[in-house]
Amino acid sequence: MNENQPRDLVFAFDDSEIVIEGAPHTIIAGMGANDPEAIDRALAQLKFQFGMSPSEEVKWNGMNLDQRDREALSQELLSLLNEATTLVTISEGVNRQIAAEHVTRQLADYLVSHPYRLEGNPNLSLIFDEGIISDPNTHDNFLRNNFPRPLSNANFRSVKSHEPTHPVG
Repeated sequence: MNENQPRDLVFAFDDSEIVIEGAPHTIIAGMGANDPEAIDRALAQLKFQFGMSPSEEVKWNGMNLDQRDREALSQELLSLLNEATTLVTISEGVNRQIAAEHVTRQLADYLVSHPYRLEGNPNLSLIFDEGIISDPNTHDNFLRNNFPRPLSNANFRSVKSHEPTHPVG
């Protein structure tokens, strides 16, 4: 990478649901990394090592691996993601876009308290699992009207969670 070229700061988010005291809640969890291509390459290598297809989604449970391999894969993933930033938000209700707004506020707070992450004016990208952002225009307006740079001009997109966020080469 050219020293004068801005680096990437990428946060990827997935969702889940849980019932708490009889009420449905949405969980949005995300990870942030400064070198997402390196994580993609390492994840592709881990999938190969464990006999998984490149398009197979890695899950903490429910995968077609025996217990020993699943635990070994989990340990390798934790080591791989050791330096990543994690965010988790639990929101009452099942509106995933509102939950995405909550986790974006959490990200804004994180960036204010960790300004070194913004050194060099990185390109900020937010990647959401398919189905979280139901109205991209509304989410774009939410970013533009509620946050300073780099969140106000962050690129965001939706992807299928089992697909790489960057080309693996």
